[in-house]
Amino acid sequence: MPEITTAVDESGATALVAFAESQMRPITASDTAQLGPFKVGYSASATMSGGSVDLRTPDRIRIADFQVHWSARLTLSADLPLVPDLVIGPISVSDTATATADLTVDAHLVNDSWEIVATIQGTPNIAFGAGTRKAVAVLVAAVSAIPIVGPILAGLIGLANVGQLLSAIVSPLLKGQRLPLPFALPRRVPLPKAAPTEADAFVTLDAVNVAVESSGGEDELVVTADLRP
Repeated sequence: MPEITTAVDESGATALVAFAESQMRPITASDTAQLGPFKVGYSASATMSGGSVDLRTPDRIRIADFQVHWSARLTLSADLPLVPDLVIGPISVSDTATATADLTVDAHLVNDSWEIVATIQGTPNIAFGAGTRKAVAVLVAAVSAIPIVGPILAGLIGLANVGQLLSAIVSPLLKGQRLPLPFALPRRVPLPKAAPTEADAFVTLDAVNVAVESSGGEDELVVTADLRP
C-alpha cells in the first residue's frame, strides 16, 4: 500500500504542462525527406506552447490544440536527364502549426530526486497555418526557375505534397521529446526533529509511480510513493 499519494486534476495538469513547455529548449534536427522528384535535406527547429490537457487512464496525457512554432532550411536536389546534379537552395521556411500530441507519463530518479516526465509518443494531428502556402510559393518559384523543365516540375509541387513534407519534418521533431513536469520529489526526506540536538534522520521515497486514475467522475494525475527508513 503506497504511503504517500498526491494528485492533480486536468486543470492542474494543464498548468504543469504549460510550465514544462516554457522551460523547453528549441528542438532541433537534420535529416532528409522526399518532395516529388526531389530529395530534400533539411535542418529544422521547433518550440511548443499552450494546449489543454486531457488525462486518459491508465498513463496517458493528451495535449490538444497546442502551438508548434517551427522553422526549417531546405535544400532540394535531383538528378534529372536534362538537368543533372541539380541543387536548389537553401530555402528558409517557417510557420506556426496547431497540433495534438499523445504522451506517456512516468517517474525517473535524477540526481537523487524523483522527476515526473511526460514523453511525446506521437502527434495524431498537425494543422499547418498560412506559412505553408508561403512555403509552397517559395518552392514553386525556385523550381520554376530551372531551365527547360522548371514549369513542369513546379506543377508537381502542390499544397498537399508540401503539407506531407512539412509533416515529415515536424512530427519527428516532436516524437520522443520529454517534458519534465514541475512535480519533483526528493528521494531522501528529512524528518522533523523533536529537539535541536537530535541527530538528523531521513526517510527514503521508493517505488514512485505515476498513473491517471478516475475519481468521482474526474480523471486525475496521481503520484504515489512508498517509504522506507
